[in-house]
Amino acid sequence: MGPMIRKKPYNKALPVGLAAVAFIAPTVASTEATLILYEGFDYSAGDVDGSQAGGAGFSAGGWTTSGSNNPFDVLGTGLSLGSLPVTGASVKRPSAPGNAEMSRSITAASQSALLTDNATLWFSVLLRTTNYSTGNANGTLVLGTDPFDGPGDKPATMTGGNAFGVTFNSITSLQAITINGGVTSISGSFATTVDTTYLIAGKIHWASSGNNDTLRLFNITDPGGAEPADGVAFATMTADFNQSAFDTVAIADRQVATYDEIRFGHAFADVMGVIPEPSTFALAFIGLLGLLAWRSRG
Repeated sequence: MGPMIRKKPYNKALPVGLAAVAFIAPTVASTEATLILYEGFDYSAGDVDGSQAGGAGFSAGGWTTSGSNNPFDVLGTGLSLGSLPVTGASVKRPSAPGNAEMSRSITAASQSALLTDNATLWFSVLLRTTNYSTGNANGTLVLGTDPFDGPGDKPATMTGGNAFGVTFNSITSLQAITINGGVTSISGSFATTVDTTYLIAGKIHWASSGNNDTLRLFNITDPGGAEPADGVAFATMTADFNQSAFDTVAIADRQVATYDEIRFGHAFADVMGVIPEPSTFALAFIGLLGLLAWRSRG
């Protein structure tokens, strides 16, 4: 064991305004944990493109869509499962012919909070698929460097990009997906039933540079239950990423899967927790960042 390093007492007083925010921020964190990204698709029914810019932790611009036909729409109703708090609607393609993609960038603050080496990121999403055409089904959600450039055949493709996420294999199972330098790989399998809602959680451990990062996927049946052990993951994949460049949540689909309640945070409880109030969420996050910046000057 190395020598103990004693730090000088830190007695510098907080500026009054920052002290008030610093007091609010931990209070908010105690009820809203450390949820960094949230999208519940709390929008009016219709086209998801452009004007739909709610949620938390995302950049100001809304979702951008592309594809051959039948782009994503906001449905009038959302998905739910057990005690998971939900809000708003959901997104789904109205019909399966062709393909569609949608993506949205995250803020620099969200990147800093989620993508640190030797730290863990959790995400969760509600998914539901419909029995339309199993051959080309490849609904996919990832966190990565780029939007999808077209799902093509399954699985989805991102030329030159990097990403971790979850994908349907036809409409009968879910798998982990890794895109590394544009090369797409899938692994694992969790059998699914059409017209059934699933809550999928992902756990990513970011290793130091030169070591493999690890993605594990879990099927969650009780959002109020304990954190699942690594050994019960239905899929595990590894890749050595420079995750600091990950700035996009992207979805691609050749089927008619439904997506809802996308969450990213530091811990399992964060992505099973409450829905953030946008103004309170922003105040807490700004307060914490300001406190860190102020302490770094001391």
